Formats: sequence, structure tokens, C-alpha cells
Amino acid sequence: MKCSADQRATWWWRFGLTAGLLLLAWLQLGPLVHERPGEGAWFLFGNDTVSHDVPVQLWVWQAFLDSGARLPLWMPPLKGGLPTLGAFLWTPFAPSLWLHAVLPFPLAQRLQFVWALWWAGLGGFWLARGTGCRRETALLAAVACCLSGHVVTLIHAGHLQKILALAWLPWFAGGIVRAFGAENDAARVVRGSAAAGIALGMAFLSGHPQIAYTMLGLLGLRVVWAMPRGGFRHVSPAVAIVAVGLLAGGAQLLPGSEMAAWSNRSGGVAFAEAVDTSYPPLEIFEFALPRFLGDSSPVGSGRYFGQWGERLVSDYAGVLVVVLAFAAFCGRAQRREAAYWWSAALVFLFIGFGHYTPFYKLLYHVMPGMDRFRSPGTFFAGVAVALPVLGALGLESAMVLLERKRAPLFLIAGAVFGIIGVVGWMMTRNAEVGAWPFAMHAAARSAGLLALGAFALTLFAWRQCAGAAAGIVLSLLVSGDLLAANSAFLVAVPWTHYQAGYVAPNALDVAMADEAAPRRVFEPGRELSLRPILNGRDALLAYHPISFAAYEEQLHRLTFGTPEWRAAWGVTHVWMPGPADAAAPEGAVVAARFHGQPGGVLLRDPTVPGAVRSADGTPLSEWSWTERLPNREVLAVEMPENGTLEVAESIVPGWRWRVDGEAWSTAKDVSLVRHVALSPGAHVVEWEYRPRSYALGLYATALGFCLAGFGGAAARRRKKVTSPGQQNDDTALRSGKPAANVKEASVKEEGNS
Repeated sequence: MKCSADQRATWWWRFGLTAGLLLLAWLQLGPLVHERPGEGAWFLFGNDTVSHDVPVQLWVWQAFLDSGARLPLWMPPLKGGLPTLGAFLWTPFAPSLWLHAVLPFPLAQRLQFVWALWWAGLGGFWLARGTGCRRETALLAAVACCLSGHVVTLIHAGHLQKILALAWLPWFAGGIVRAFGAENDAARVVRGSAAAGIALGMAFLSGHPQIAYTMLGLLGLRVVWAMPRGGFRHVSPAVAIVAVGLLAGGAQLLPGSEMAAWSNRSGGVAFAEAVDTSYPPLEIFEFALPRFLGDSSPVGSGRYFGQWGERLVSDYAGVLVVVLAFAAFCGRAQRREAAYWWSAALVFLFIGFGHYTPFYKLLYHVMPGMDRFRSPGTFFAGVAVALPVLGALGLESAMVLLERKRAPLFLIAGAVFGIIGVVGWMMTRNAEVGAWPFAMHAAARSAGLLALGAFALTLFAWRQCAGAAAGIVLSLLVSGDLLAANSAFLVAVPWTHYQAGYVAPNALDVAMADEAAPRRVFEPGRELSLRPILNGRDALLAYHPISFAAYEEQLHRLTFGTPEWRAAWGVTHVWMPGPADAAAPEGAVVAARFHGQPGGVLLRDPTVPGAVRSADGTPLSEWSWTERLPNREVLAVEMPENGTLEVAESIVPGWRWRVDGEAWSTAKDVSLVRHVALSPGAHVVEWEYRPRSYALGLYATALGFCLAGFGGAAARRRKKVTSPGQQNDDTALRSGKPAANVKEASVKEEGNS
């Protein structure tokens, strides 16, 4: 069957968009992800990347292989044991995570970021098209979403799960635009609701509930915005979106909700902690002026003059995008849509200010679940998705003005901006680096970009070909601007350097190699490192924001490192770093320098009974772990007399145990110590972790995807019955032109006939 010219053009647009966005993502991250001659693979370096994401995933994938390709649902060496899904330690249902199964670890880790940027860009294009933008203007939204500073620079902070969730935010926004923008087209409402529901579910499966909460905020604002015109009929698609989203995200959401009831966030975090990273209002200039107050990243200026303590990320959206966003109200066809997105941007902007306004405190006490989050600045994700679509709407309005032959206005504006840009650059290029020079440099660069954008529009309007060429040129200007601005926050080091500094064993690991598992040691100065788990040791105070409330309460009551705390967890050794001392105490293990790292002395504390002991504290001399896998542990122990065996590891509902093959017993409550009553003699104690929340979550996810797929397929097959007005709206969506323009054209045609 032959394709029409329109169909061929559409396919070429789709191919060009897909390949172009992939190229942009690669241009942003490519120099950091390919292997360099003589240096091997490189690694995207960030704060949480080295302290959390990479160590946990390295351990998880090794545990996955060791356990016969079973998903590790429990992580024994972290804080005495934590559920991997419930604590959001890893997200096996995020599609990009399974790159680890087929690619080397550093390459798979880096390509996840490339995939996230590419997918966010495609979602931005789909969102802008849903608002009625033509393809060439929707391209601007695609580029702005793909290279958004809010998303890209988070790589330096190391928030992989947040970036994967953010990639689905434009898709969710595009879904609600369709679900609430087609009152007379039931099929479009169903398809939009299904898409938004799947995107919401994928945000949960990606492992960042705060982004999913932002999505729900956008949905709530959309319902309120649609009420005056549509009444309560918009409630049904909203309910459908939430239902599908909760079901689709069930595999991660149900274990997470179960853990939340036991975690240190069960009663919410304190208000001071919740607003600790509030966004200072002066920083909003960062949206339009790159590095307005400098930055503290290693490859950037290294100087920062703002109030946020330490700037490691950037919310720069592109000055062209921001200026065009203000022009979005100029177009009559999308004025209401622009008003909604500006309202959403302002709402999330004020939420991000945190304690700088009373607004956040009100939401903290009133909105359900708001007290569980710690970073108000994360809610700027709503702003980051609003500005690209507003920029596309503004460009659409500019195109309409150009088509009406008002190019001289743009020429005058472009000349003014060009003069300002040249003068500002001349004034600041040799200026001493300081707070105002940073701002002036940012303003000069932005003015120059605005000049180029204005001249690009007017040039194509002057030649009467202002369509695709103008949109493509402006998108290229925006992409070049964002690529340069984001690069100051992206750091890479050779993977071999990371392995040597953060993965390879040190002197303490060598000294502990002969100790029986679990190997636990008090190591002053290394309490927040996850390095021990990669070298066969337990990390009882490793960094992770979610842990058991009972664990945190005990930690504050006993104080970390005291004899009482070490006795509770069976920390039998104390590490004293420093040069090897020939006069070390008797029984101490002296570790010499190892791979250039300082050595030290490992002391055995005879007052600590160990992690496996009797209930009265008597140490047991004969015991060993015959299996210590994530979901199954087997302990062989010799009991000298009747008593209760104690094992200093956490246990929660979902764990069950049995002794010598007898009937299984099931844990009813959360406990930091496992207790098993044993008679004298040799015994084998088995523990298995089979949480019901995991099984129910899998069923819920399958049901959510089936409902969304069935609804979308049924809507596609359903015969559309549209009114003449709706036909105009549909024609507008297919052509990419505002509905008002199509209606005007149809009236002219009738008059001519």
C-alpha cells in the first residue's frame, strides 16, 4: 500500500525527531560516556552516585547473580537489613535499569542518563502537540525538556531515580492535556487518561514518589482549572488516571507504603528538616540567566554567591524559552492553555521556596503526605515542565504575528538586544570575577541569544518562509545554549579511578577478611560510606534517607559508637587508622599500608558477645552462616543449653523462619533482633523473606498496565462521531495549527464559494 505525501512527511518528522533528540542527549553526555584511548571507560561522578546509587547497584547485581537470578528483596549488610523495594534502594521495574543485564556496569549506568534525556524530549514534543502547537514549534518544547537544566544537572548530584522519574513527567502532562481538552471526543479522553496513568505508575516504578506527587499536583490543578467550564465531568478522567497510576506503580508502591509505616518517616519528617533545602527567591533568575550567581561545581566557576549553601545543580531553562513563555498570552487560540501552565509554574515556584514563604508550611500541615518529603526544590519539576510548553505556545503566537507581516517589530527588538549583548560582553569579558560580574556575564550572554532568536524569526518572516526553518533554527539556538550551560555541572572520572578510590578493598578490608560474617567494625570517619558492603562488610550507619524508626530511635538513645551501641549490634572490632605501630596491644591485628592507603590497628573488644549470641549475652563459640543470600539465610549453631538464640539483624513481617525443617513461623512485628528458642545441641535455623506486598504489587502492576492497554486499544477502534466544531479541533491537532485559525480558514472558504 502506497503512502501519501502527508504520511511520508509525518514519518520523516518522527524519524528526525527521534534521531535528533538522541543526538542531543549524546552531545550533552557523550563526551563523558565513551571510552577514551588508554583510559578505558569513564564514569559520571556525583555526590549520591558514589555514596549510594553505584554501591547499592553493584551489590544488588552481584546478589542477583549469586541467588540464581532472583530479585534481591532484602539487603542484609545495610543498617542491619533493609528491604530493597520498600526503602527504594533500587528500582528493578524501571526499564533502563536492565541495561546492566547486557552491558558492562559503567556503560549501563551512564546510558540510563542518556535514555532519560531522550525520553523526556519525546514527551515534551508530545505534550506541546497536545496543546495544539504545530510540529516546528513543538520541537522547541522537545529540546527544552530533553536538555532541561533541572534534569541534566541532577546527574552531578547523583539522583538517578529522580532523573528516571522526571523523564516521565512530560508524558504525564501530555496525557492530562488530552484527557481534559477534548470534551466531545471520548476516545481521546480515554487515550489521554491511559497515557497519564501509565506515566504516573512509571514515576512510582522509577523510585521517586516526590515526582509522582508533583504529577498529582499538576492533575489537581488541572481539575480545578477545568471546573468552571466542564463542571464535574472532569472528575472521572482524573479518578481513572489516579487509579491506573496507583495500580501500575503497585510493584514499587505497595512495598514502599509498607516500609513507610515502619520507617523513620512514618510520622513525617520535622518541619526544619523538610525545608532544609528551600530555594532562595533570588535564585529564580537562574531560570533565565545561566549561573547568575556562579556555581560551586568542580568544572565550573568554583565560586558561588547565592544563599543556597552549595550550588551543585542548575534550574536554567534557557533565556529564549523563558522569554517566549511570556509571549504565550499573545495567541488567542491557546490563551487559556497558557494561563493554566503559568498558574502551575507559579504554584510550584512558591512551593519550592519552602520556608521563605508561609505557603509551604500550610501545605506541610494540610496536604496528605506532604510532610514525608525533604526537598522543596524538587517541586520545581513542575516549573521545569511548564516552561517548555509555554515556550512552544509563545513561539506559536510569534509565528502567527509573523504571518500577519509584523516583522519590523521583531527587527527593532532584535537590534536592541544585539546592541545590549555586544556592550554587555565588552564590559564584562575582562572584569574581575565577583557577584555582579557573574550576573552581568549571564545577562550579556542571554541578550546575545535573544538577539539571534529575534533575527532568526524576522529573517525567515522577511523571506516569507517562517515555518519549519524558523522553528528548527530557534530549537538549535536553545539546544546550543543549554548544552553549554549544563556542561559546567557534569563531572566525569575514569572508572578505574573510581574503583581504586571507592570500590577496591583497603587495609581494613584485608584485616577483616578472616573474620566470620557478618563482619562489623567501628570505623571512625567512615560511618556514612557504603564502601564496606562492596568488600564483604556490613555498613550499619551507611547513607540512606529511609531506615526503620526503631533503628533511628535506638541510634539516638544509645549514641553511635558507644559500647552499648556496639554491644547491641555485635560490633566486635574497633579500627584505629594511622601508621602501623609495633607496640600494638596484645591480640590486635596490624594492617600495613595497602594500595597507597594508610594502615592501622584492628582491636578486638572482648566485652562484645557478637552478632550471634544467646539471649543472656553469652557468646556462642560454634556457629556459621551456611547461606547468607538476600532473600534466604541459613545459620548452623551449637546451643550448650536450653535458651533463646539472638541474631543482631532486623526482621519484619514478610520474614519467616523454621528450625531443623519443622513448621514455619512468621514475624508479626518489626524487630532489630531475631529471637529463636532452641534446645541444647546442633541446629539449623532457616530464614526466608517473602513479603506479601511484593506479590500483591506485581498483580497490581499487571492489572494497571492491562487496564490502560485495553482502554487505549478500545478507544482507538471506537468509531468517532464528532460535531463540526470538534472536526475543526481535530483538524487543528493533525495539522499542528490552532483551532481558531482553522475555523477562520473554513469561514473564508465558505465565503469564497
